[in-house]
Amino acid sequence: MKMEMANLILEFIRILLSPQIVGGVVAVIFLFLLKKELKALIGRIASIRFPGGGELSTSQIERETEVSSNPQTPTPQEFPPIEQKPNPTPQDFEQLRQMFNAERIQSYIWEYRFLNTYLVRRTQEVLDWFIMLSQPTTIRLADAHWMQFIQEPKEREAILNALLNHHLVEQKGELLQVTPKGREYAEWRGPLPKIAS
Repeated sequence: MKMEMANLILEFIRILLSPQIVGGVVAVIFLFLLKKELKALIGRIASIRFPGGGELSTSQIERETEVSSNPQTPTPQEFPPIEQKPNPTPQDFEQLRQMFNAERIQSYIWEYRFLNTYLVRRTQEVLDWFIMLSQPTTIRLADAHWMQFIQEPKEREAILNALLNHHLVEQKGELLQVTPKGREYAEWRGPLPKIAS
């Protein structure tokens, strides 16, 4: 009886220490400890290609929902008080102009870094397409062109809204064209990396 009980306990311990159980426990602990980091990593992945030709990609609609549900307002920056001079000199105005330009450039850098995260690959490709055009195009022509690559109408609308809302593309009546800011952002971003086939 004692021998059977000892064998039963040994068998139970052997099952508990099997590679599958130990690996599963380690994986669960790993996922639990790095849950926030893994969620952020998965959120940044633009697309995943599966063997056999399937592809899973992030849509601009999901990115808009994610950003609007988690607004992170930057904390206001404290600036030192400016000395009040009775008669500012031309050098004071020049220094103020240089400081203004430096702040403007810094704000563009922050906005462009945000756009690198916010705009999904398809939206970046649509922006590059607008830049490639030599003249404005109509909304209907742009929609007809991108229909073959982006089948979902709401996704095409979300992409266009993202480009319009960030002033990368402008709409004048029925015509759409890239803005100077859109060209500057694309130049700052550089060419999109090629997708491995």
